[in-house]
Amino acid sequence: MTERILITGANGFVGKALCKYFVAHGYRVRGVVRGKKRPLADVEYAPIHDLASVSRAEWTGLLDDVQVVIHCAALVHQMQGVADPDEYYRVNTAATATLAEAAADAGVSRFIFLSTAKVLGEFTRPGRPFRADDSANPQDDYARSKWLAEQALTESGIRTDMDVVIIRPPLIYGSGVGGNFELLMKLVEKGLPLPFGSVDNKRSLLAINNLVDVLGLCLRKSESLSGTYLVSDGNDVSTRDLVTAMAMSTGKSVRLFPCPVTVLRVIGACLGKKTVIDRLCGDLSVECAPIQRALDWHPRHSLQTVLAYKEP
Repeated sequence: MTERILITGANGFVGKALCKYFVAHGYRVRGVVRGKKRPLADVEYAPIHDLASVSRAEWTGLLDDVQVVIHCAALVHQMQGVADPDEYYRVNTAATATLAEAAADAGVSRFIFLSTAKVLGEFTRPGRPFRADDSANPQDDYARSKWLAEQALTESGIRTDMDVVIIRPPLIYGSGVGGNFELLMKLVEKGLPLPFGSVDNKRSLLAINNLVDVLGLCLRKSESLSGTYLVSDGNDVSTRDLVTAMAMSTGKSVRLFPCPVTVLRVIGACLGKKTVIDRLCGDLSVECAPIQRALDWHPRHSLQTVLAYKEP
């Protein structure tokens, strides 16, 4: 019988793309969602009120006849934070641990967890990308909650026969993305001149298409994959190059002017946007060779082709 997959966060940016992919490839997909939206006819949706309120017994029912779990749902990082930081730990850590325990009880063979490269820190040194075996250095509640979830999953995998695969992506982009990536794209589309002409940093990005390919291979791999992996498009880009690619994808003229990075940082601090400017100007690079070797995978989708794609 065709494998059944349980995908949490099935109505989110990543979850929706995964549902489309696995349905198209003939899998039976059970999508855990908040709310009543059911955008795909061939997905068996399982609505919940709140991820952290689902008990171990309730998860066991949702995991009936499920072979693989892909856990995407999370309280995502928010630039302004959340009213109660404990929410990160309730949703991202405790709920993940409960789901993992229920999955092991239900005989799930593989648990794939979408974590974040932020577990390792906010920035990398020039020429030294993050590696999966680097020491954790989370800088905020979101990253710390994900790191604690990783530890709980690893312990669960050690105690049981369940294969636990932890994926740490950098910024994920593609059609339907929100957040700061969408905001920058809108600024470019408006044709506004932007002060990033002198920003020559190195940042790893991950196209949603490449992430879906990786998770598809993770699911189909017959040998054990237990471990932690970083994944990216394989080609780091500067903020200057990213803005240029965005402009080209929309048919707009590239409108960049040079401004020293030190000046940008001062302006950002004065405007209360220090963190935003630091990310636009700093390096965050990841090494993805281990997952390429493990899956015999090479990124098929480039920044330019993904940005240029328009959903029908």
